[in-house]
Parts: sequence; structure tokens; C-alpha cells
Amino acid sequence: MNLTPRNISCLLLAVATVAACSSDDESDSSSEAYVQYYNASPNSTATALVLDGYQYTAIDYADSQPRYVYGTGTVEMEVVGSDELGDEISLYTSSLSLANGDEHFFVLTGDYSEPELLDIQYDRTEMDELNDDDSDDYSKMQVLVAHAAVGEATYDVYFAKEGEDFNAAAMLDSLSYKSNSGEVMFDTGEYVLYLAETGASVPIYTTATLDLSSNTVYKFVIRNSYGPGMPKLTIDAVDSTGSPTQYANIDANAEYRVFNALINAEEIDITMSSNQETQHLYDLEQYELSEFTAIGYSDYGVTIIDNSANEILANNLLVTFN
Repeated sequence: MNLTPRNISCLLLAVATVAACSSDDESDSSSEAYVQYYNASPNSTATALVLDGYQYTAIDYADSQPRYVYGTGTVEMEVVGSDELGDEISLYTSSLSLANGDEHFFVLTGDYSEPELLDIQYDRTEMDELNDDDSDDYSKMQVLVAHAAVGEATYDVYFAKEGEDFNAAAMLDSLSYKSNSGEVMFDTGEYVLYLAETGASVPIYTTATLDLSSNTVYKFVIRNSYGPGMPKLTIDAVDSTGSPTQYANIDANAEYRVFNALINAEEIDITMSSNQETQHLYDLEQYELSEFTAIGYSDYGVTIIDNSANEILANNLLVTFN
């Protein structure tokens, strides 16, 4: 962990009150709380959590610090970032009361000009007690989901074991922007997370297989994404170690666009063919950029024809979308 003290007194305070705990190991302290910070502000600079003047390592958009132990009591909290000149600016300040055993997952969201900080609190006591019970072979984890995608709709969130279809999935919650589910306990194992439009019976977002094998609380953050496919979302899985795992929508199509930079071809036609589909792009003029077009994941053979000369410029070029 990089130390970024603001002055000598802050460093002494940090040494006295902050202990790193980037895993789920138990601590010997009888009075401690836990904090973790995630940056979901899509147009932000790197931002950092500050507690009692101690500044943790700054993290970029869609990144998280580990879960850390912190002493109980009243804490002065701040989130800082940088302005367009690279100078530090304060984004959020508050006084926070930390009690023994508290778990806080802080999520910065919203536009960087006016960000908001979500304080998501959860309880893992029952899970830890079951996993520590030597009389039975428990292996439990917990799941909670937060909606931090600016401008996106309300989604129903479903959770199922790997191999089960959507009809067998359990609904965790219906989440609007800035809301979160409670923590729900499951056996460790492999699962799939789904998003559906409110009240719909068909998902619009399906993750790949989630390997949830640790005895921890997995925080799934629905955030904005700017890649191909709809909806414009990505789901990050955040455990206690930081370094979120990204899960794209496996049901989404790829997208492409074409720019005609051929010097001697004033207008071209393009054909893209796979075993599943064929797409045509007609009359693309010289130095023109086409609009984005959705296309299924596959291998495609590409043919390019010069319209004016009625000449094949390229035939069966291989392009792969995956």
C-alpha cells in the first residue's frame, strides 16, 4: 500500500489508526471496522479515499481499493481527485461514525463535476460464523449488487447456479440508479448473474460463469460501459482484495464501422459473410466513415468491390468478432 501523508502529523495518525487488511483474515483487535472504496464515476480522474488525513492509493474508474481495517469512532472522511491542471480537489467530505464490526463499501458515482458517494453497509457475521464452525463443513459466501450506472434504467437482478437456465434463477432485487440489494448468502461455487428489464421474463444481460469460491462478500457493481452492444453496461465483481473482475454481456453483439481510405476507389461496396449471417454495406464514398452496425460474434469473410470499376479489391479477408 502506498502511503501519501499530507504532513507529519497525518502520518503519525495513520500509523496509529490504520492497518491494512486486503483479505478476509480475522484480526485480533476487539474494536475495528472495515472500509473499501470503488470508483464508479465514469468521467473521473483517479480518485482517492482519505480518512482522518490519511490518503489511500488513488484508483481509476472501475477500480477498487482492497478492504481495509480501520479503528472505530468518529472519522473525518474525504474523497479527492484532480482538476484539469492536475491539482488536487476535494470531491466529498463528511464525518463518519464507525462502530465495531461495521462494513462500509463506498462507491463514487455520477458525473465528475457533481459526484455522489454511496455508503453501502452490509453484515457478514452469520457467514463468518458458519464458515468458522468446525462441526460442519460449511463453505459460504455472500452477494450484494449495486446500481451505479448513470442514466440507466431500473433492472431486475437474478442469480442462478451455473448450468441452470434463467427460469430457475432467484430474483435478488429490482435496482434503480444509486440503489443496492442487501447481502444474500449462498454456498460457494459457480453462478451466473442476469439483468432483466423490470417485470420482463427474458434477460437482457447475462454474465459469463462467476467463480465465487472464496468465503467473502462479492460486491457486484452495475456501471456504465462505452463498448459495443446494448445496454451500455458492464458488471464488476469486487471482492476483499480489490482489482475487480469485469463481466461483459455474453449475449451482446459486436459492433463495427468502416472508413474508406482507398485513394483510387471513390465508392465501394463491402460484404461480410459468416456461417450465421451476411451483411452488406453499399456505396461507401472515399474518406467516408460508416455508422456503427451490430454483428454477431463469429468469423467473417470480407469482400470489397470498387463500384466505379466493378472490380474486386479484396476477397475473403478474414475478420473475427469475439
